[in-house]
Amino acid sequence: MKKRLACIMLNLIIPGLGQLVMGAWVRGAVMIIGAIACMIWFLYEALAPLLMMYRDEFSEEIKFHFGFMLTSLALILLIYLWSIADVVFCCETTSTNKDEEKDSCGEF
Repeated sequence: MKKRLACIMLNLIIPGLGQLVMGAWVRGAVMIIGAIACMIWFLYEALAPLLMMYRDEFSEEIKFHFGFMLTSLALILLIYLWSIADVVFCCETTSTNKDEEKDSCGEF
């Protein structure tokens, strides 16, 4: 149980990190890569119009794509929720005796 709680805390920092600790390498890697890709997408949508405006010497108004920005943020939130739910629901706790508990996660 302590390992599961630690994995949940790790997933709050970086989604997928808890899966790596539990041994679910594929799921952890997919979550980390997905979260990083969504963060890069959000930064691109937020900074590209500012850089274009600076390049064009402030001749046009800034046109942000708020739909894309919100979509990337929603995907990041979904990945965070998936990573936490994966640890809570998919990782089974097997107890060999009262004092010792073992957490295990399977692959896809």
